[in-house]
Amino acid sequence: MKKKFYIFIYLASLFFIFGCNHSVEIPSQKSSSDSLSFLNSSSEESEFIINDERKAQIENVSVDFKTSELKNLNKKNNEKPISDLYFLDNDHIIFSAVNGKNNTDDSENCDFYQYNLETDTLILLCPGYTLYHDSYIMVKDINNFSIVTGTSYLKIKDNKKAIQRNVFQEAKTKYQYVNAVFYHEDNDKMLVLENDMITRNSSAYVTDSQFSASQKLPFEDIYRVQWADKDHVLVAYKEKDGKSVLAAYNIEDKNIKITALPSNHYFIDPVPSDHGIIRFLYLDDPRTEMPWGFLDLNKGTIDRIYFESCNPESIMRNGRMAGFSQSSSENNQNNQLFLFDNSTKKIGIRDNLIEYPQAVAVSPDGNRIVFVAGNALGQSKFFINQNL
Repeated sequence: MKKKFYIFIYLASLFFIFGCNHSVEIPSQKSSSDSLSFLNSSSEESEFIINDERKAQIENVSVDFKTSELKNLNKKNNEKPISDLYFLDNDHIIFSAVNGKNNTDDSENCDFYQYNLETDTLILLCPGYTLYHDSYIMVKDINNFSIVTGTSYLKIKDNKKAIQRNVFQEAKTKYQYVNAVFYHEDNDKMLVLENDMITRNSSAYVTDSQFSASQKLPFEDIYRVQWADKDHVLVAYKEKDGKSVLAAYNIEDKNIKITALPSNHYFIDPVPSDHGIIRFLYLDDPRTEMPWGFLDLNKGTIDRIYFESCNPESIMRNGRMAGFSQSSSENNQNNQLFLFDNSTKKIGIRDNLIEYPQAVAVSPDGNRIVFVAGNALGQSKFFINQNL
């Protein structure tokens, strides 16, 4: 199962950077086809506005929330380890649980489920599928949604698997040095990043969904790419002096918006989310804080917020992110459950006594946090934290 330890991911990301010269309608869920005001504006403003770096403001709100075990779900899941989880709406979660198999493809060693917190109903959606921490999840309703990563695409229609593709393996038949492949539903196109670790040459392409016709993007020394919307891609690359640049490229009219990032800042592992926000890591040197960047495609701004070291953290939902950080109290060596709100730049501590956290998700309204924690016996249990 995919490991989600920050240090490993962070060092792996740095290695790659320096190797180049990764039923109920939800009104707040934005479609990736929605107009993004900054990218589609006719304004002369061509750069993202980079706001001052700051430390997240922390407040303890744990007295207003209660944590309880989801005993029925734990019985149904038989306390199997969990890869990751996500809220489809305020009552339904999806998650992947280890299936006990030993497939060569590690992503097939979990099964994918949906669970209704209100009716205690568990549904198997897709055997042999793993939900990962870097997933971009597009929700139409609880029965219809899609999941995109840099290697795969899954479409659930009427609560059944409609499409499942390993786009990374498919791309390898057309491109020799594939590093990541991102599918976009609204334009039926693929965004491919190639990186030759020997020559240190890198290129990016936009192709049709069958990889039969490709357009090479006009950038060199690329280290990350990601879709912004159906018309724009984000390309992070290094100039000859080593400084990092973030380009927003329109694949239709070829217009480019260029943003020079601050010295020693990068656009590492960008993950889109609903609400038009892309989360990424922005520093090139590890430290005790987590250097989170939040690119708001609607406002055209980049916020740089550093947290106390946290692991794990949730996929973003409506501009919020749940996670765990180590307690600063000498008398408490457990982990603190927190919720970060990007609109206020504040962290609310929701619980102070969590041991062995493994995965976490926040509901669209921010009230519920479901998380998985382990124990010394190797068991994994679901818990819910919500308003009293």
